[in-house]
Amino acid sequence: MTSTSRAVEEDIGPSNAENQMELKISDFHGFGFPKTILCIASKANRFYFKLECGGESRVSQGSRRGREPVWNETFSFKSPTGSLKMTVYVHHILVKDQIIGAREDTIDNIISKLDGDGKYTCTLKLTDNAQAENGTPTVCFKASLGNSLEILKSHVELGKKEWAGVQTAPDGIERSSQALVQGANLQSVAATVMDDVMPFLDRIDKFVKLVDNLSEVHPYAKIAWSVMSAGYKVLQAQQQRDAALSHLVDVIDDTYAFIIESQDLSKVPSQRKIAEELAKQTTECAYFILHYVEDKEFLTRTFHNMLGDADANIQAFQDTFTELKAAFQARAVVHTELVVIQTIGLTKQIAVDVNLNDMAYAGDASFVPEKGCFPGTRTAIIDAITQWTIRPVENKGGSLFWLKGFAGSGKSAVAHTIAHLFSTSKRLGSSFIFDQSHATQRQAEAVFLKITRDLASLSSDWKNALAEVIQDSPELRHTPSVRRQFEELILRPAKKITFIGPILIILDALDECGGSSDSRRELLSILSSRLSELPSNFRILLTSRPEDEIEQAFTGIPYILKADLQAISMNSTIPDLSIYYTMRLGKVQELDTKWSNRGWLPHLIERSEGLFQWAFTACEFILEPGWEPAERLESLISTSELSGIDKLYMAILHNIFRFSEDDGRLPRFRSVLGRVLCVRQPLSVTDLTALRSTQESAGTTRAIIRMMGSVLSGVSSHSTPVQALHTSFRDFLFSQERSGIYHVDYEMQEDHLVRACLTVLNTELKFNITDSPSSHILAPPATDTTIPGYIMYASKFWATHLPAIPFSGELLTLVRFFSDQQFLYWLEILASTQNLLIARSSMSSLRRWAMVADPALAEFCRDAESFIHAFAGIIAQSPPHLYISALPFAPETSLVAKKYLPRFDRTLVVESGKPHAYTALQRTFGHRGGVLDSAIYTMAYTPDGSTIITISLSQRVSFWNAETGQSTDGLPPEETVGFSSLAISPDGKYFALGSWVGSLCVRDIKTHSILWGPTKLHENTMDIIQCMKFTLDSRILWAITKNGYVRCWEAETGLAIVPSERLHTYKADCAAFSFDATCLAVGQAPGSILVCRRSGDEEHWQELCVLLFDSIKFKTVTFSPNKEYLISGSYDGEIQIWALRTRSVIGKSLHRRLTPVYGIAVSPDGKIIASSSEDTTIHLWSFEGGDLGTPLTGFETLVTELAFSPNGEHIASGAADGTICVWDCAAAVGASPEPPEEELALGASVTSSDRKYLLAVAGDRTVRSYDPDTGAEVRPPLRVHTKNISMMAVASHMPILAYCTSEADGQLFVLDAETGAPLREPIEVHTAEVNNIEFNDDGTRLLSCSEDKTIRVWDTTTWDLIGKPLEGHTSRVATAVFLPGDDRILSASDDRTLRIWSVETSESIAGPLTFHEMAVFALGVASISNLVASGSIDGVIRLWDSDTLSCDGYPTLNHGADIVCSLSFSSDGKRLLSGGGDHAIRLWDVSTGQLIGIPWEGHTGVVTWADFLGNEDRIISSAFEGIIRVWDTTWKSSNNTSSDFELRKSFPRISQDGWVYADEHPMKVLFWVPPSYRPSFLWGLCRRLIGARPITLNFDRFEFGEQWTRCCSKLTKNDTV
Repeated sequence: MTSTSRAVEEDIGPSNAENQMELKISDFHGFGFPKTILCIASKANRFYFKLECGGESRVSQGSRRGREPVWNETFSFKSPTGSLKMTVYVHHILVKDQIIGAREDTIDNIISKLDGDGKYTCTLKLTDNAQAENGTPTVCFKASLGNSLEILKSHVELGKKEWAGVQTAPDGIERSSQALVQGANLQSVAATVMDDVMPFLDRIDKFVKLVDNLSEVHPYAKIAWSVMSAGYKVLQAQQQRDAALSHLVDVIDDTYAFIIESQDLSKVPSQRKIAEELAKQTTECAYFILHYVEDKEFLTRTFHNMLGDADANIQAFQDTFTELKAAFQARAVVHTELVVIQTIGLTKQIAVDVNLNDMAYAGDASFVPEKGCFPGTRTAIIDAITQWTIRPVENKGGSLFWLKGFAGSGKSAVAHTIAHLFSTSKRLGSSFIFDQSHATQRQAEAVFLKITRDLASLSSDWKNALAEVIQDSPELRHTPSVRRQFEELILRPAKKITFIGPILIILDALDECGGSSDSRRELLSILSSRLSELPSNFRILLTSRPEDEIEQAFTGIPYILKADLQAISMNSTIPDLSIYYTMRLGKVQELDTKWSNRGWLPHLIERSEGLFQWAFTACEFILEPGWEPAERLESLISTSELSGIDKLYMAILHNIFRFSEDDGRLPRFRSVLGRVLCVRQPLSVTDLTALRSTQESAGTTRAIIRMMGSVLSGVSSHSTPVQALHTSFRDFLFSQERSGIYHVDYEMQEDHLVRACLTVLNTELKFNITDSPSSHILAPPATDTTIPGYIMYASKFWATHLPAIPFSGELLTLVRFFSDQQFLYWLEILASTQNLLIARSSMSSLRRWAMVADPALAEFCRDAESFIHAFAGIIAQSPPHLYISALPFAPETSLVAKKYLPRFDRTLVVESGKPHAYTALQRTFGHRGGVLDSAIYTMAYTPDGSTIITISLSQRVSFWNAETGQSTDGLPPEETVGFSSLAISPDGKYFALGSWVGSLCVRDIKTHSILWGPTKLHENTMDIIQCMKFTLDSRILWAITKNGYVRCWEAETGLAIVPSERLHTYKADCAAFSFDATCLAVGQAPGSILVCRRSGDEEHWQELCVLLFDSIKFKTVTFSPNKEYLISGSYDGEIQIWALRTRSVIGKSLHRRLTPVYGIAVSPDGKIIASSSEDTTIHLWSFEGGDLGTPLTGFETLVTELAFSPNGEHIASGAADGTICVWDCAAAVGASPEPPEEELALGASVTSSDRKYLLAVAGDRTVRSYDPDTGAEVRPPLRVHTKNISMMAVASHMPILAYCTSEADGQLFVLDAETGAPLREPIEVHTAEVNNIEFNDDGTRLLSCSEDKTIRVWDTTTWDLIGKPLEGHTSRVATAVFLPGDDRILSASDDRTLRIWSVETSESIAGPLTFHEMAVFALGVASISNLVASGSIDGVIRLWDSDTLSCDGYPTLNHGADIVCSLSFSSDGKRLLSGGGDHAIRLWDVSTGQLIGIPWEGHTGVVTWADFLGNEDRIISSAFEGIIRVWDTTWKSSNNTSSDFELRKSFPRISQDGWVYADEHPMKVLFWVPPSYRPSFLWGLCRRLIGARPITLNFDRFEFGEQWTRCCSKLTKNDTV
């Protein structure tokens, strides 16, 4: 018995190993699966399967949707008997999961049909509703039957067979199975092969010695020797040598033999260059050989993906060596291009055309060869780093070399040298040089963006992999999240690529990293904890000062190697310093004249004390133009005690200025140097001069800077930025103890700078500073270079100097002038240069500075912050609209508008409808898109309130900075599989994700790495994880599924504490845990809520009570923080507050709208209830049942989720289009409540049978009748129901009004249309919610369709069912209509099909018709022909003949990318009206399929209904926002005498983001409408609003277009127009 089998037998026991039978199933592959099932967006689909055998069942994880899904899972069945049944499902989010097909076969039959690879293949038997597109779906999997030992042996035999297949691969890549030698064991290859190895290596060794004195070649030769020796030894260790590789080595050997025999290598420059290229090419060839013979997967990838590229690469290497040898022989200048192979894609990639140029790129942060070490210096540390970089792979993951040392020790010079060395050999992946003087650009947020773009330039494989990532998530181009950059832009591309040889990344001077403290900490965290996730080829060289934060982070990390330059003895640096001084000063003849035999050299070396910065600064001082080198050297040598960098700086400054302590020039020196060292980004001499004080002349500024060339760069040019040559000089001057009389007081210079900046802003800014030619243009922004640098600096950075400055009257005068006169001009210049994000934080800084001493100024700043938030987006798109859109639309109490509107009064005027104050909205952000993929499904704040985590309907998990709205992170797409719920631990360490397939996992909240899971809550179920909660101590995680299974785990380890327990048997609509996870509420059957509880230490739940309420269906539930109350929201728009002690509702139910309540949240103090509903509003309530403030509005789609911040100061809302809003809770509560008449919202609407008047359900649950011509009510309201009416129908020729509610009881209500009196008791027409009702032409019949998948027809005289229910659809019936003649019915379903039914027989007579690829949602029928229109949720409208059942001859229309909700033909059947999810109505020519005119735009929600009015010269429509609009179909100037008629006609369109514009390309805008105005904004062909008062605008003095600058009626002295 082998040791392996013996170990296995010991593990499972002798008897079991021999006798227990086991069936193992693994490696599942699907082929030819249907492309689309039902009506769900593709990203939401997941295939999974269920296996059943011997009474056991197993369920797989979800596979990404595609026609060839793969499941890498293994399932075992103990003691299998009988047959194995496999059922394949497709998972849906919005509807029930659907079976694709199934297959059942006996186990014996399966085993007998296994092929040579142990695989079983079968076709699926399709279900009735599943349709194959190209053949029948097929499934194959591996199967084995036997005891454990037999299965093990079969796997071994299969592995041998597969390896034999590898051995017979094509020539050029054939290898022996024993040829694999691990890199870590390269030096221990058997001695028997050394006789073959040594002759070749000896030639390379001789070559290294030959070029040892050639400094430009030597480093490359050493690298070549190290790498080639390893590669050649591995190659020789093979039992069967690859012929192609062997020939390549022979060519290299021949080339080296020829060159070694030559005596001209050191004499001819071209020969030295060839030697350098030869060394580099040898290194690359060795990397290729190492990878070729070591990587077990390389051959397979080469065979499948490169298709012979290995042979081509080998030939390319041979050609290069041959060319190098020929060039050497001819003494020619080499033109040979090196062959470098850094990467190989894991898959055969198709290049993706994605532009990466707009990604932020800190190009000036790259290495500079001139800043490297002098040749021949620092050789020991350079060799050490080089050998570390090229070493064989010894560990998994990337590694880091930390070179630390104090300022001036030469760290950066070494980094630049190494970067240059590996750049020339194309092994430098990227370099990033931090610099304190460029801290605003060289930030932590810029590091990985630069690295990934540099790698894309180096490797086409990386570029393609990166492009795929960017194509999936375009916003990654601009994400400031360091973690997200690393995970998405570095890790994801790296996983798709195999690397050959090392990839070196250099990060220099990490201690000078700029950016936010959070970003710097995140970068340090990644470097110290996550580099192991990178491929082992990644090597990072990092330099920094030995700061405590870095030291602590890097301590004890196994993949980090440290080297301290301070630990190097001074004696070891003497030769390097000697070379350096000799190279810099050795050719200065004046020095040799005064000091023979370079007598100055020992003095300089001694005083350097091993510091290269000292040496560099001394040389700069001696060689500064305009001075005598000998005199300056004499001053250094003769000065006593000059050792140390501080004393050198002191000596240099004294030599230049010779100041005494009371010297009157010192303040000017400090002012000039203060500006140079305190500015947030380096400025030129010209700009520094412009920022001087009035006591300083321009000549003084230039003179002082010009004399500082030994310590400052840029002094000799007026346009080059001036900055310290080394950070140590800045540190020196800012320390009074170190710099003495030259000390620069930081706070004093900050004060000078903020005054200088404000003076510039107050004198230089002016109206239209960038000369915008027209307000019609959404123009690209100006660049900073078009504005003088000092103005740009003052605009961007004035407020950053303010926090350190105490309040003063003089500074207050400057600030007040700025706020009173220049504020808008400042916003304009920031907007014009894409720097507007600075504005809000700047005003916040000013507000904090002025808060105590000047409350009025502080209040203006607060208002300015609100102004910036409200209008920043449109100002950035078009700066002129700061004046002609933002100012006039600012609310009545806006201090900015009050201050500036009198100066800019020639613009539009809001005469009525202007809000009193800014809304409580503070910021909006998110991944906006369609409802089917972007809708926010769940959201939560982290306990510290800094981050909001969201899950969208497409299962994207995103992390947002709660303060800025910036995306900080997101899980990679491959890790976001079907999440349905979210929980965050109270200690902020973990977050849990629950899935649609019944599994959950816990992740680290900082790294996002999985701590445990995914694990199933209940073994044999695909149950949705409905809700989760951590206990208060964060030790335990609880979860409950939709079907009532509840369970808990240890949060840290994932250990299940108890088996799952079932609390109910319903499919619950909602569930919620209390804040401490001791109470649980479940909205189960209609009208009931189950409440359970447990004590803090118990794991089992006990029923507390069942709450009953009027048979309503609950949509959401939540507990109050004290657990005394439960708040529920229902589908009919009501909110109940339950007292759990009395089991009763407190007071009356809260309701204001007709639509379902989607979200409920309770403030942490338990005083405020927030609710959101389908009518796109958020309401705030007190627990006493009263309104708090005004409803929060401005959404374009329904609000799906709400969350209070932990401190209760903010409310976050998530909408169906992916928009996230953060609201100020105090501002929302403090706003004056709306008057009752403003709360009227109109829902379901129909026209009367003669289309002369309109019936609409109002917010008070009455039916109102309106005259469309006047908008007036024509009769008193009919109070018909206490629930939400979801649809109505009016019978022709008889006064019958029928309606249904949104309840799931399937009831129909019939009233007298004139009086509202019930004509009979409610009729139960369906067993589930009714989706549509419609009368036939004479009103004698009514059809209904429902969620129960049926259509039913009713006799309206007896209200009896005609025939039987029409059954056949496999999913909900969305809508149904009578066809002309009323003897047939057409129905549309979520199953993507249409059917035609006979009313007489109740049977399907046509269909299923598959004209659509997505769910069919809307139908329209022409009254005088057989023409039918059907619309689906993807915006596609198909025209077809109801007799021939054909689309032939009819065009396909495309309403947009979102759902089609309404279709209506004109009476002659020649025109078709469509409305839908894009908020627009379109009119189509049926014969041509062309759009007639332009879309009718103005609704701010989904258009649910649109129809023709009267003689069809008007249109009427309703939408989610609860407002009905009446439109003209053509422009009628005779009926429109308003002053804005021509503007409305010329600029008739309104974009969803509020721009009023002309129907031209490029877009020509008129003005912008804020979100709060849009629902009641009357424009274009819209004649009237019903249900809202339109805002009134006056355009009499409106200046726009090329005349826009005339809007300014009172110019200041700075302004020119």
